[in-house]
Amino acid sequence: MVSNNSYGKNSFLEALLTIPAIYSYRISRDSRYIGYTWKNVHPNLDVFLVPTDATRRPIALTETPEATFIVAFAPDSKSVIVVEDKSRNER
Repeated sequence: MVSNNSYGKNSFLEALLTIPAIYSYRISRDSRYIGYTWKNVHPNLDVFLVPTDATRRPIALTETPEATFIVAFAPDSKSVIVVEDKSRNER
């Protein structure tokens, strides 16, 4: 049970809703990288990349005012395809 402390119900709910979460992900064809859309790290959805062997920390591939989603890796696994939602309707 959560007590009603000085933060109040609204701020507790807001804190829960802003916990960073992976929205979608893709694995490169050579299985060396995971590209993912991370929610609540930046003000919008952005695309990050991390090696599957965990030798490096995740890096942001995008940081735009629009919501950006990863679509796929190129066949050679050297680049990613992303889409941006400029109108904010996710279509």
